[in-house]
Order: sequence, then structure tokens, then C-alpha cells
Amino acid sequence: MNDYRTIKIIEIGEGIYEVMKSTKCPNINTRKKVEKTKNGEGDINRLEEYGKTACHMSREKFRRLTSMNFNKTSTFITLTFEENIQSHEIANHEFKKFIQRLSRKCKKLGFDLKYNATIEYQKRGAIHYHMICNYGLEFIEGKTNKLKEVNFAKKTWMNGFCTIKDIQGKDVDNVGAYLVKYMTKTNNIQEQKQKYLHSNNLDKPRILGFEETLIFQYELENHYPKLSSQIDTEYWGQIQYLQYNFKWEEKGLNDLDKIQE
Repeated sequence: MNDYRTIKIIEIGEGIYEVMKSTKCPNINTRKKVEKTKNGEGDINRLEEYGKTACHMSREKFRRLTSMNFNKTSTFITLTFEENIQSHEIANHEFKKFIQRLSRKCKKLGFDLKYNATIEYQKRGAIHYHMICNYGLEFIEGKTNKLKEVNFAKKTWMNGFCTIKDIQGKDVDNVGAYLVKYMTKTNNIQEQKQKYLHSNNLDKPRILGFEETLIFQYELENHYPKLSSQIDTEYWGQIQYLQYNFKWEEKGLNDLDKIQE
């Protein structure tokens, strides 16, 4: 059994907790930093490694924000431009105007819009958006899902087409993991920053304090992790990742899965 020296627990949703343990606790001065050579250029290998780490953390932030704020009753929408728009600046400008229109609709209904969105590229190179939000299907005009898509695209998106997925019938208790699979992986930090758009009123994942962590880790011994993985690193030693989903336990779904990166 490994002797883990550090432990971090994050609450990322109702009954969903992430636990990260490591066998080492390095001093900040011993961690790998990006070095610069005499000509001012960064060390390529370390820059690439930094890019991978930063982009991974960005994806994790996106996933956790989604899990913290949305559930199976939220609406999952894909927005597609009719024209072959490949410019981030143009696409995000139109997306911003769409968000303003949707926000006004929510205000009239008595609540504030909450959303989390990511950009994906089609094979033709065009940009489209995957978005999860708290604007329910019941607010969209149309007797069938197809009519709702047509009306929403015409009256609210106003840039082409859209698809609206109903995830209520799916076995999805962690919508962050569900949505992150639509994200295109990249290790370019600037590209990664441009891929995520969210409202400013989202609840942030909660990192448990020191005393709460000490108590809660013993409580977790009575539960089974839904997800588990581990990696070996130079500075943190072996890092173990565990995710507990109490909702799955309630349904008797305690299968241990391997995280697929």
C-alpha cells in the first residue's frame, strides 16, 4: 500500500467528489520551471510540457464547472453556423449576441441564464458550439423536439441550425464528463483559452479545508469510487485520482472504471 503524503478533495457537484493523493510533497523551488536560453527562447521540451499541463488543467476546470452547475434536467444545445465561419473573432461575436438574446428571454421568465460552452471544429473547418444551460426545453416553442430546434434556431440562434439533446433519459449523473467528450484536445494554450465560454454566475467547485479533509477521507472509506486512475510523476511521485459519485451508489452502480485520457 502506497504512503500518500498529500490529499486534496474537491466537491464538483451534488454527491460528487474528486480525491487526489500523491506520494511526494515537493518544495516549490524543486518543481520544474520554464527556463530561458541566452537568445531569449524558452526550452522547447519544457514549454511543451507546460502547455500540456496548462491545457489539461483548463479542461479539468471546464469539466468541474459543468458538473457543479448542471444536471440531467439542463439543456444541451449544439449551435452550427450556416456559413463556413472559421474566425474565432467573428464566431464569438455572434455567440455573444446570441447569449444576450437568450439572457433576455430568461429575465422575462424570472431567472438568470447560466451556461457553459465549448468550441469545436467541423471537418470543413467551420466553428460550432456545444453548450449546456439552464434554459429548459419547456420554454422553447414546439410540440416535438424537431420543431423546438427549428424555432430556437430561427428566433434565438439566428445564425443557422441547432440540435437540442435531451439527456434526461440517458444514464448521466456527471454531465461534466458527458460534455467534455465533445471538446477537441489541444496543447496550445492560446487555442485552449479560446475554446471555453461560460457565464459569470456559475458556482465554483469547492476545495475542502484541512480539517474537513481529515474527517471526510475517513467517511469515504464507507464508499466505493466510480472512477480511478494513477500516474507516476517526477516531482509528485505517484498520483492517485479517485472520483466518488454517491448518486451511482444509490442506484447500485459501483463498477470501477478506468479513466480514459
